[in-house]
Amino acid sequence: MYAFLPRTLPERLSALTELALDLRWTWSHALDALWQTIGPKLWARSHNPCVILQNIPQNRLDELVSDSTFLQDLNRRGRRPCGSGKCRGHRNARRADRDRGKACAISGTN
Repeated sequence: MYAFLPRTLPERLSALTELALDLRWTWSHALDALWQTIGPKLWARSHNPCVILQNIPQNRLDELVSDSTFLQDLNRRGRRPCGSGKCRGHRNARRADRDRGKACAISGTN
């Protein structure tokens, strides 16, 4: 999928790859708690979602796939990474998608 994220995640966690590649995490800390939940020690050392996805043990991924609370949080945040859907990035993305006639990947709307 991505050269620098060679690991294949379980389908139910696939949104993590998109969130890690969305560079908003470099300035917006809305998802810090999500990444810290996945790997607290890795997050404390790196504060880098890509490092977490590359280094988190498979058994931890298996645990997360079975954690309904985590999956609900991931699904909610995956649709609106900033938490609101009202930020400038969302407005610009919706406008660009509307102009291209495509679904908005950020807000999850068609």
